[in-house]
Amino acid sequence: MAEINKDRLERLNARQSRGRERAPAAPHLEDSAPAMNSQTPPVPPAATAKSFRADPHQLAAAYLAAKSFVLKAGFEAEIDYQEECSISRTGEPDFLREGAWVILSSGMRESVIRVKFPGVSDAFGHWRSAAWITQRITRCRRSALEVFGHMGKVEAIINLARRVHESGINEVLHQVSTQGIAYLRTFPFMGPATAYHFAKNLGLDVVKPDRHLVRISKAAGFETPWDLCNAIGEVVGEKRSVIDLVIWRYATIRHDYLETFAAAPAQCLSPETLLDERWKLNIAI
Repeated sequence: MAEINKDRLERLNARQSRGRERAPAAPHLEDSAPAMNSQTPPVPPAATAKSFRADPHQLAAAYLAAKSFVLKAGFEAEIDYQEECSISRTGEPDFLREGAWVILSSGMRESVIRVKFPGVSDAFGHWRSAAWITQRITRCRRSALEVFGHMGKVEAIINLARRVHESGINEVLHQVSTQGIAYLRTFPFMGPATAYHFAKNLGLDVVKPDRHLVRISKAAGFETPWDLCNAIGEVVGEKRSVIDLVIWRYATIRHDYLETFAAAPAQCLSPETLLDERWKLNIAI
């Protein structure tokens, strides 16, 4: 998912200056809590992995419809970022920024973090380097706590910077590339879901087991969110992390999101029609 100034939000806003605008009230990047759903519908009892599994082409059709809805709602830059980000293009400021964003987002709404993050970024020198932060720990801590009064999370960000400074960003990124989620979980506040969030924002092609994705997966008859996104990806040819993001964002702006993926249409689109629909969707961007 939202960073400010020299953070990701600046890059996303730069893309949007080409003439696109986001929906003003909508949240920006992904976190574990839905921003707009006060009540999330339960998974229909009959829609379980034991009863049926939705046809991949039906799911792909539902996904493309959801993606079209998300794009029209103004989240194109968000999808662009997920499509383009890659661990090979991740630098030290990127790693610090994304790590801080995920740490702060743990257990909180994205809309809250979006408001607080500019001040936190300023407190940590806009993530210029881990060395800069570790040389000014007392100052950074004090300034960050004035904006975000959670000592544990502020200390987690400081520890993140300290480890990057001690190991070097090249070694850290090597560990991310080779060990993936297992390595990211060694950082503070990186749990079973948030570690996937961090990995996605760094460019790894993973799927976060967010509660919305879990519900949709079960409703569509799949064991895990990865199984769901992989089935769709085999048809539409997109990164699984992008599919994850689109479905998650759709769930935050549509209270009836389960109906889109759980219902088994009477007729499914042919592969040729799906490719045509995807082509039309791409040229409409």
